[in-house]
Amino acid sequence: MNILIVGLPGTGKTTLCRNLANETGFEYINDFYLFDMFGISFLSEEEIFNYNCFELLFSFLSHSDKKNYIFDFNYGISIESIFNLYNKGDFIIYYLGFADVDTHVLLSKFIEKNGTHNLAYESKRIAKFIYLSNIYKEKCKNLNIPFISINHEKSAIIQKLQNSIIKILKSK
Repeated sequence: MNILIVGLPGTGKTTLCRNLANETGFEYINDFYLFDMFGISFLSEEEIFNYNCFELLFSFLSHSDKKNYIFDFNYGISIESIFNLYNKGDFIIYYLGFADVDTHVLLSKFIEKNGTHNLAYESKRIAKFIYLSNIYKEKCKNLNIPFISINHEKSAIIQKLQNSIIKILKSK
């Protein structure tokens, strides 16, 4: 069984994945690890966003004799590719995003956590994340892929999701 947590930056994917890895003994792998492993480097966030990580994931899995990975992916896996994995049955998959979240609330949370040197840039970035999240939420809904919307209760949502995944693993 493998776990794939996909979503936008700041949704709590890494916290969730690392906590699950500690609790389950699964090996934690993120998209940047795969980029390094396959010798891929990027100059910008936009290049990362447009890269097809799905091919890297399959290449990695085809060269691995092990199961029980937790994959933490920011970008580069289309909802349709996730659907193909989801239907194979050996993946637990969740998509995390910021659908239906107020831009100002999310921006204040990002600033509170990270500080900001460029408020205009961060505002545009947050607006883009919310816009993309709403698109991804609808696509996930159409394909029956679980989409979790992260809001100001992020810690509680991540803990609840972690408990749900542990329960699913125990039932298999």
